[in-house]
Amino acid sequence: MQRALNTMFLLMLFSLAFAAGERTELIIGTGSVNNYLPINTTYSYSYSQSIYLQSEINIPEQQIEKLSFYWNGAAAATNSNQWVVYMGHTNATRFANTSSWLPLSELTQVFAGVLTINATAGWKEIILDAPFTYNNTQNLVIAVDENRPQYDNYAGFFHTTASSGVNRSLRAFSDTVNIDPSNPPSGGQQTLVMAYPNVKLEFNLIPSDPIFAIAPDEYHYGEVNMGDTANQEFVITNYGTGALNIQSISLTGNAAFELGVLPTLPATLMLDESISFGLDFSPNNTGQHNANILIIESGGTAHNVTVTGMGVREIRLGDGSLNARFPLDFHYQTSLYQVIFSAAELNYFTGLINGMKIFNQFNSNLTNRAVKIWMGSTWQTDLAQGWIPASELTLVFDGVKNFPYGQNAINFTFPEAFSYINGRNLVVMVQRPMENQFFNATDYFKCDPGVFHLRALNFYSDEVAVDPNNPPAGSHTSVFPKISFVVEPVSIGAISGTVRDENNLPLSGVSVYLADYPEEIETNADGEYIIPYLVPGEYHVTFSKHTYQNQTITVQVEADEMLTLDVNMQLLPGVMVCGRIIAYDTGGGLANAFVRLSGFANFLSSTDSEGYFSFPYVFAGESYAYLVSAVGYGSQVGNIAVGINDYYIGNIMLYETLYAPNSLIAGESENYDAVELNWNAPDPSAMELREGFEGEDFPPSGWSQIITNTSAASPQGVYPTWCRFGAVNTGMALVEPPEGSMQAGLWWMVAQQDEWLQTPAFICPPAAYLKFDTYATYGSNNGDHYYVKVSADGGESWAVLWDASAFPTATNYYENMISIDISNYAGQEILLAFHATDGGTYEGLWHPWFIDDIYIGNMAESAWQSRVVNANREIVGYRVWRLTPAEEQNEAAWTLLTPESINNTSYTDTDWDSLPYESYKWAVKAVYSGDLHSSPAFSNTLVKTQLTGTVVGMVRRSNGQGIPAAVVNCSNGESTTTNNSGAYSMILPIGTYSFSASANGYHPLSHD
Repeated sequence: MQRALNTMFLLMLFSLAFAAGERTELIIGTGSVNNYLPINTTYSYSYSQSIYLQSEINIPEQQIEKLSFYWNGAAAATNSNQWVVYMGHTNATRFANTSSWLPLSELTQVFAGVLTINATAGWKEIILDAPFTYNNTQNLVIAVDENRPQYDNYAGFFHTTASSGVNRSLRAFSDTVNIDPSNPPSGGQQTLVMAYPNVKLEFNLIPSDPIFAIAPDEYHYGEVNMGDTANQEFVITNYGTGALNIQSISLTGNAAFELGVLPTLPATLMLDESISFGLDFSPNNTGQHNANILIIESGGTAHNVTVTGMGVREIRLGDGSLNARFPLDFHYQTSLYQVIFSAAELNYFTGLINGMKIFNQFNSNLTNRAVKIWMGSTWQTDLAQGWIPASELTLVFDGVKNFPYGQNAINFTFPEAFSYINGRNLVVMVQRPMENQFFNATDYFKCDPGVFHLRALNFYSDEVAVDPNNPPAGSHTSVFPKISFVVEPVSIGAISGTVRDENNLPLSGVSVYLADYPEEIETNADGEYIIPYLVPGEYHVTFSKHTYQNQTITVQVEADEMLTLDVNMQLLPGVMVCGRIIAYDTGGGLANAFVRLSGFANFLSSTDSEGYFSFPYVFAGESYAYLVSAVGYGSQVGNIAVGINDYYIGNIMLYETLYAPNSLIAGESENYDAVELNWNAPDPSAMELREGFEGEDFPPSGWSQIITNTSAASPQGVYPTWCRFGAVNTGMALVEPPEGSMQAGLWWMVAQQDEWLQTPAFICPPAAYLKFDTYATYGSNNGDHYYVKVSADGGESWAVLWDASAFPTATNYYENMISIDISNYAGQEILLAFHATDGGTYEGLWHPWFIDDIYIGNMAESAWQSRVVNANREIVGYRVWRLTPAEEQNEAAWTLLTPESINNTSYTDTDWDSLPYESYKWAVKAVYSGDLHSSPAFSNTLVKTQLTGTVVGMVRRSNGQGIPAAVVNCSNGESTTTNNSGAYSMILPIGTYSFSASANGYHPLSHD
């Protein structure tokens, strides 16, 4: 019974007050339970509010100067000691729900600092930064915000007392988010508690004199971005019973600080009354800024408040709402991360990037960790095609960094600023080089979840040492780090203008060059150009175009100025080139002959009725090749070197077209001892090849293709390699074959394309040409080409006949048929190919390409059908040569078999039997009057091999019984012996032989 009475007595004395002179101490709460109040030491961050009733306090006209919470002493709390304490008044006696936090605006900050919480039980005292005057009519609220990002031993805690079914406290805690008292969590991230922390309050009498207090009594705004404004409110309070008279409030120091609207002055403040004012910080340059607030009371007493701030220029991206291991992953031994930020996200900034900041949230304390950072600019908007290698970027940081425990800004200052002035998107690559250790999986960086999956790539490993110049396949992600770029804006200018020729007409295709400028600038069809993103300064602008004289002009570009620079280009010096074309059969001038000059530039002219031609302006000091051709005549080629004076070529003789034989076939004779040759007489219409892709097979019979890209067909149904198809919708129009129902072609894709479609091999007739319809885009400058090529060595090497990309920008959507002269290959066995290639960039074609209605021949359907050799020229016979396939282009190495021309269209090479075993071909030329020879016609290849036969027989006695071990000798020196049955066999080269047989005891016998 006595123990029960004592317990009841203690419970009744839960509120104890001790008076000592003018000071009063009050203890509220005697419990010893852990309710994680006022802080939760087992989490990194916590925030709580607790209500103490007026009936538990009841101390009038005094102010609170100290408060203490009772620590159980089981362990120290060195990671939970960074406190901010608030006090306030409320009429509430409980927290109604988890959203019932008292607003921060109704609370007064009374302490901010580090509390000593050692492993000793007892009251842990907090001396308030400013006394709190308790009004003794309302209830008292005490709020505690703990901010150090670590946690402590579970054994240590502060004592609390139960509050019998009444929620006297509200708490929240987190390991990742430092709770903001101005916006505490709600909706499930906090807890109502039927308890309050045991507290000891120390009161003192309110002084009878006025007591001036200002909060905060000094202030640092931290880093404020250029163009932004930070505001802080300052509150002046009278904590004494005497009247406090404020006469003036003024500001001195840096002009980046500006006072807001001041209260009406002078102002008289009685006990616990306050006035407030704001102070803005708007830095106008980078670096430290300082100012001083001067407050003067009546009587002249002055109070100074020092304010400071740091002006920075930063571009800030990301909200930090997500914790992730980007851009560095310390949970693995190495990592690589790359992200693209668009120019729009960077507010189209142009200037220098001096450094960057990322923000960590670590449970480890990492020191001296190696980091590499690259930056670059790109037109790419994503990383869909993989990494942009470090070799295409600039290394801006290569060193070590500390990554402290908790939340910190990790600042990287670049030794040399990265110049970002070209208006492209920014790419950032960050590498953690391979180490032999890894760390906590919760060592996070503050990130933004993002919405664009292809904007970033990430790779991490414990085994693979990453080469940033050739990174392995990574994983795409939308997540990017919260990041600040420390920048220095640079005002830029630009140059624009129009380039014209010597006749003042717009000149397209002029290269406009500035040293170190990243772009290739070229004038458009109207001669216009623009060079943007130029840092103010002097530039040397060079204008260059083939066949024109270069011009270099020095200009001064000013900030925010578009400088106009117009130029007139002058042609290089030129001279006249002229001559005359003579017909061999008539000895007179040949009209309507074509003369082409090619080399430094290309020129075309034709002869007049007397065979004269001229080029009035050919660029001087250059060498040129000429080609002369005329209908019914063979071509002539040569070279000239044009000096500084007019050049007369002289007379060039053209010989009539001398048609070659065709269909030359070589075959071995019946006895394999000779080669029989047969050919057809010259015929202008000897060859014709047509293809419209109407057959079922692709490639068509005799054709072939080389396939590099094996991907599936495009959505239009066309493969990225040569294929056959009907009408196709390109997305812009329905493309139908110009004739029939089928066409051939291929579609573009962003992957390597090097696709060939080849004709059968054929002997090219005189005056032959290739004609085809095409659906093509001309003038592509992306490295892709749409070629027609020719090979005269079976596909070992190829020459370009035509390239759609070499023409001025235009389209040929089956409007104009292409015609290509291939007469220079007359008499040769050639292949033609349609070759589409990305030029080795592995980026694929940029346009689709379709073809149809291919014709290869020598105009047999038109003029050639009626054309005959000139009456003064006739075929007088043929000459025949033997050669090896490798000697087709080296006539000097051929063996002439017919020193005198023959009249037949057949010939037998009787030397075959004696020739070495090798491959051979034959050539036949038609011989015309005047001892003129046509181009050669070449035969098929024959390989001479040694053919053998088997001779079998018996050596018998006169009675027909076989003689064993008889010797059989052949006239070529070979011999054999008979078996036990008298039989023998002998393998011999094909031919005629004599045989003899002999045996011991028998007369020899011979046989042919």
